[in-house]
Amino acid sequence: MILALIVVSFLVFQRNHPNISQPKAKSITSSICIGNDRKNCLAPFKRFDSKYRISRKYKLLSCVIEKNMSTILAAIICFLFDEEAFQQANRSITTDLYEERFCKNKNEYFTAQQIVKDTKISLGDWTMFTVARDPIDRFLSGYVNKCILETKRNRYPNKCYGCGKNLSCFVDKQFERAQKYVTGKIRQWSYEDIHFYPQNWHCEFHTNIHHYHIVQYATDTSERYEKMLQELANILEISGVNRNTVEKITKEIRESRTAHATFNSPQRAQQQTTLNLLRH
Repeated sequence: MILALIVVSFLVFQRNHPNISQPKAKSITSSICIGNDRKNCLAPFKRFDSKYRISRKYKLLSCVIEKNMSTILAAIICFLFDEEAFQQANRSITTDLYEERFCKNKNEYFTAQQIVKDTKISLGDWTMFTVARDPIDRFLSGYVNKCILETKRNRYPNKCYGCGKNLSCFVDKQFERAQKYVTGKIRQWSYEDIHFYPQNWHCEFHTNIHHYHIVQYATDTSERYEKMLQELANILEISGVNRNTVEKITKEIRESRTAHATFNSPQRAQQQTTLNLLRH
């Protein structure tokens, strides 16, 4: 059951461009979602939460997915939405946290249709991108951050379904909710759902995935980290962001980590061990 929740296939499609990784399509679940096991796998590309951030100046549109560098992506687009105002407010890309974000309600949308309606710019004329993350890595990061380290919701007894540090308990509860969402038995989204439902349920991928550049997430300790930053830089440059500004953005990302990064935490290591036991 745990694999069914966190390893739902993520098909990666990228528009051709000489500076962007070429198209890939890979199903992470191809070896487990077969035969009798198929009933434990969630359907891909369901209609779910979408959070868009736009810079009209550059016709740049990012869909942010929680735990996929979402805070930094939102801050980058906010900076490019109004560079002068962002800097005058003494904001920085890696410290512009969600609760106090500078662009709140300024460049934020929940549907692509509303963006087109408000801007009079067709979807095909935007440079659209998002960041995709290894599902298990995303799950562990989310679980450690939201269920163990984060304290702002401690007053809620049902935080992470009341499971505390019991990983198996949390996965069972979250998977049950996901199944009910697929079948239409529940329609409301919870805080947990937004952070743990499959990535391909976000961003209106069910209809618009062909419009996206998709950057593969990598931690700053990974060999792929510089490649990720270069892919991001390429997307910004093809949107018309000048090279000095792009270098300023990537330099700031390299030099800082967001407040809720969990990769090297002892809690992350402990839950990785627990997850490995559950998988075997």
